[in-house]
Amino acid sequence: MHRSPLALVLILAVASAALAQTHPGKSLGVTPYTPPVVQPGVSPGPMSCPTFDTSTLCIPLDGTFSVVVMDGTGGAGAANPLDPCQFNDDDISTAIPLQFGFELFGTTYTEIYVNNNGNCTFGNGLATFTPFAFPSSPTPILAPFFGDVDTSGGINAGLVWFRSEANRFVVTWDNVAYFNENTDKLNTFQLIISDGTDSLVGIGNNVCFCFGDMNWTTGDASGGTSGFGGTAATVGVNAGDGTNSFNIGRFDHAGIDYDGPGGNIDGVDFLDGQVFCFDVGVTSPNNVPPIAQNVPAGNKLDVLIGTPQTFTITFIPPEVGQGITSITATDFGAGILVCDPPVGIGNDVASITCTVTCSNAFVGLSTPIQIVATDGDLMNPLSTTVNIDVCCAECFMLIGTITASQQIGWNDTLLVNPFLFLPMTLEQLPSTVIPDIAALMGVTFYSQAALYNPEIFPSDYLKLSPRLATTIGVGSVIEFPGLSSGLTITPGNDGVPYMPGDRFTPEFSIIGF
Repeated sequence: MHRSPLALVLILAVASAALAQTHPGKSLGVTPYTPPVVQPGVSPGPMSCPTFDTSTLCIPLDGTFSVVVMDGTGGAGAANPLDPCQFNDDDISTAIPLQFGFELFGTTYTEIYVNNNGNCTFGNGLATFTPFAFPSSPTPILAPFFGDVDTSGGINAGLVWFRSEANRFVVTWDNVAYFNENTDKLNTFQLIISDGTDSLVGIGNNVCFCFGDMNWTTGDASGGTSGFGGTAATVGVNAGDGTNSFNIGRFDHAGIDYDGPGGNIDGVDFLDGQVFCFDVGVTSPNNVPPIAQNVPAGNKLDVLIGTPQTFTITFIPPEVGQGITSITATDFGAGILVCDPPVGIGNDVASITCTVTCSNAFVGLSTPIQIVATDGDLMNPLSTTVNIDVCCAECFMLIGTITASQQIGWNDTLLVNPFLFLPMTLEQLPSTVIPDIAALMGVTFYSQAALYNPEIFPSDYLKLSPRLATTIGVGSVIEFPGLSSGLTITPGNDGVPYMPGDRFTPEFSIIGF
C-alpha cells in the first residue's frame, strides 16, 4: 500500500579495574569540558545533549535512552560527574546490571561494562583505544566497532547512549567522532544483546550489530591520518579465553570492499546500513553458526498483492576458512517463493536471492518462509535458520491526531497525518510504545484499521474500521461504531487506560468478506 511518500508527524512528543592502554601524548590536545550548571540530582533529560539521525539503526534513539555514565577509572579517569552528556575520551562505565542472563560461549553474565571506544566488556571495563584482533585474553568483548572513539569534542558530534529492558540491552554510539576531537567524519552504530527471546534480534539469537552511516576507522593516536590507515578497527566477538572468538571484519579505509572475516582488510562503507544478528551462547569450541546479513526488519516482508518483491540474504562463517557449504530456502508448499541458485558456496561470503509474489488467496494472511545456511566446520558443522513471515495482506493500522477517513485521497494514497502507519495481519497485530512522558496524560489520539486492495475490491477498494479515540490516562472509546466498512477495532487492553510508557496494542478483525 506504499503508493506515495508519507509525511510522518510525531504528535506524541511533548514537551572493576580498566585495562588502560598508555600513550604519553594521548591526552594532549583534549580540551577539558566545562559542564553547564545543573542542580545536584536533577536529570536534564536526553534532549539537553546532542543527538543526531539514528533512523537507520535497528532501534532509533528516543526518550527511553539515557547517556552512558562514564564513571569507571579508565583513560584519564571518570568523566565529569556534573556533565549530563558525559563528554570524554577513552572512558568506561562501571558495571551496569542486566535484567537477564547473557550467554557468551557457555558463560552467563548478569552485568556489563560500556566502553566509549566502540565495545562492551564483561568482568571489567576496557579503556584501550588502539584496537586488536581476536582472539585475545583475558577480557570478554562484544565489539560492534572497536576503534578510537572520541566524544570529548562537544555538540558537533554525538555520544554513547543505552537502554535496559527485561530481555534486551541496547547501546548506541550516535554519530561519534574519532581522536583527537575530529568531527569531519562520524560513525553511527549499535549493539543489542538479549536472552534469546527477543524477536527483533531473532528468536535464538542473542546479539545484533546494527550500523548507520560509517565514515572513519582510525584515531590519530593509532596511526590514523584523517580517520583512515594505521591500526584497523575490529568488528567481532571475543570470549576472553584466548580461543573462542570471531571477527566479522577489520576495517582501515573507505570503500565497500569486503571479502569475509579473513583475507584483506576491508572498507568501512561496507558496513553502512548492515545488520548482523547471531548467537554467541554456543559452547562448541571455535565454531559459531553462520551470521546472516540483510534479514528483513523484524523478520517480516510486507508484499503488495501481485507485485513481486525480491530480497537477498548473505551469510558469512565468522571463523576464517570454513566457507558456507549450502543455502536452502522453502515456503512450505505455499508457492509464493522463487529463489536463484546460491552464489559463493564454498567461500567466506555466500548469498541467496529470492522473489516473493503474493496472490489474492493470501490476502489477510501471514505466510512463513525459511532459509537455512550451513558452515564447513569439519568437526561440527553448524547451521543458521532465518524464519521470515511474509505479510500478503494490505492491512494497516493508522494512528494520528484526526480520523484517517478524512485523509483518504482519490489517487490511491494515504495523505499526511497518520504519524504511524503499521502493516498488520490477523496473526501479527500492530504494536507501538507510547513515549514515557508525563505531559502526555490527557492527550487524545485516534486509530483506525484499514485494508486496501483494488484488485479484490474494485468498486470499494478501501475498507476502514470505526475510529478508536484513546485518551492517555483516561481510556478508549470507539467512535461511530455503526460506520464500519468491513473491519472492527478494539483497544486491546481489557479496558485499562493506557499510560505514558505503555505499549499500545489495538486489535482488529475482518468481517463480511
